[in-house]
Amino acid sequence: MKKKQLTVAIQAALLTVAVGGVSLPAYAQDSSTNTSATTPADQLVITIKSDGTVAITLNGDEITDISTLSNDVIKFLTAEQVTKFPVAVISGLTSEQVTALNADALPGLTKEQVAALKPEVVGSLSKDQIAKLTPETAGALTDEQKAKLSDEQKAVLPKAELDFATATAEQIKALTPEQLKGITPEQVILISVDVIAELSVDQLKALTPETAGALTDDQKAQLSDEQKAVLPKAELDFATATAEQIKALTPEQLKAITPEQIKLISIDVIVELSVEQLEALTPETAGALTDDQKAQLSDEQKATLPKAELDFATATAEQIKALTPEQLKGITPEQVILISIEVIAELSVEQLQALTPETAGALTDEQKAKLSDDQKAVLPKAELDFAKATAEQIKALTPEQLKAITPEQIKLISIDVIGELSVEQLKALTPETAAALTDDQKAKLSEEQVAALPKPDVPKPDVEIDFANLTAEAIKALTPEQLKGIKPDQITLIKVEIIVVLSVEQLKLLTPETAAALTDEQKAKLSEEQVAALPKPDAPKPDVEIDFANLTAEAIKALTPAQLKGIKPDQITLIKVEIIVVLSVEQLKFLTPETAAALTDEQKAKLSEDQVAALPKIEVEIDFANLTADEIKALTPEQLKG
Repeated sequence: MKKKQLTVAIQAALLTVAVGGVSLPAYAQDSSTNTSATTPADQLVITIKSDGTVAITLNGDEITDISTLSNDVIKFLTAEQVTKFPVAVISGLTSEQVTALNADALPGLTKEQVAALKPEVVGSLSKDQIAKLTPETAGALTDEQKAKLSDEQKAVLPKAELDFATATAEQIKALTPEQLKGITPEQVILISVDVIAELSVDQLKALTPETAGALTDDQKAQLSDEQKAVLPKAELDFATATAEQIKALTPEQLKAITPEQIKLISIDVIVELSVEQLEALTPETAGALTDDQKAQLSDEQKATLPKAELDFATATAEQIKALTPEQLKGITPEQVILISIEVIAELSVEQLQALTPETAGALTDEQKAKLSDDQKAVLPKAELDFAKATAEQIKALTPEQLKAITPEQIKLISIDVIGELSVEQLKALTPETAAALTDDQKAKLSEEQVAALPKPDVPKPDVEIDFANLTAEAIKALTPEQLKGIKPDQITLIKVEIIVVLSVEQLKLLTPETAAALTDEQKAKLSEEQVAALPKPDAPKPDVEIDFANLTAEAIKALTPAQLKGIKPDQITLIKVEIIVVLSVEQLKFLTPETAAALTDEQKAKLSEDQVAALPKIEVEIDFANLTADEIKALTPEQLKG
């Protein structure tokens, strides 16, 4: 490609630069004669080569030092032309030449060209020239270059539009008060929490109240107390406050709102307060909210409203009705008795249910007299310690509570207190619980009270007894013949809470075999005196021939390890199914594998899982090569582990 050349008159001539085949004219006038004329001897040639580089010649000589150019040439350079000068050439400009540059040519300087200027040359730029720089080229000035600028020059430096979301600490610290005043709430919240603290006290003072109020909690958490103290605050007109203004209120501002101010907020706007904002209100301010305002709040918002410490002695009906379940749970017995009897009835069923049993139990008779039956019915009841129950607590028991008292609990009530139960209360007891009253307790009851005790139907001697569902009263009514006729497998069916009702005299009537069949759980409920009354048979001697067919439960329990090891397979099958179950896990372990294997299906059906697991197993040599499907299914866990 051919080089394209264009001559430029040095003194008052036509100056053009050939760029990609296009001539860019610039008109100039002679500085002395002010007439248009060309001087061929003084020609400046700017050549843009095919590789994009620029060559400058004057009178045919290449110029590498721009300082040799006269101001008459420089002052007519355009922004487009200046851009084409190599950085190495621009760096040679002198202060005199720079001041000769037309201000309109300055935007043509690139960041690289500006950075290449000598610091003292930059310092010689006029304010008009500096103002013509682009924000990008102004931002390219080095610290050494800016150090040569006066405050007036720095003040006119173009500033790039700051990206607050990516602003650095240096950029934040460089913001002027004027710039800070112009920051909007939307911009300030974009500043990183890692950078926001770089703002000085003086910078923060320059923010508008609206912008300062928009700072997020995370941003303010990074500020020092001194920085927070200088943040401007707008005086809000609560009567005309908008939703945006209300949502922008900080916890500090909300804490400062007075009861008079909170009532001014529109009902259409009050709902915009967040849960966190409502929590920041003082109890007094929260309490000043009008009914119309509170009607706009959600249940969650209402639940977070701070509550003032209530003076229960002077509490009004409105204050009592406003108590939340959480607050009611926190009321102590000492506080609840202070509530006026005129006000106590204002508590709803739901509120009363929220009281603790201790607090509900502390209500005075005068207070409870003001409650409706529905209100009284929902009062929480404390789990009563029957052994320590007082006369007042016993008299306060409701029919529902009395129906729930168990035989074990009724026996714990002191003989000094049991007589406080009214005829109506005694009628509410279950027959089983009434039957469990001790002789000492019944001795404290009047004839009328005893007559009121519920009595169940007593099984007749010739009626089949349902031992699994036998009641305390029914077991007490068993005749000597019925007691003697109870079998070992029947005695084990009686519930542990019922077996304890049997008197010492009744227990003595059981057969030794039946007494021996009592389970550990049943015997654990008996007193020492009751256990001592249980009949005990003579145990077989080691050298005595054992009659396995008629072996008693007590006798089988007394078998020694040697006797157990000596039981043969044909002997074990003679033991009755109701007696075999008496053998303990430890005793069963002493049987030989052959004897254990001889147990009948009926006998094994009576054994527990623990007893079956204790039975010794015959070690059988397994022919794995010829194992059948049925045989492999029958393998025990122990065999599989082996």
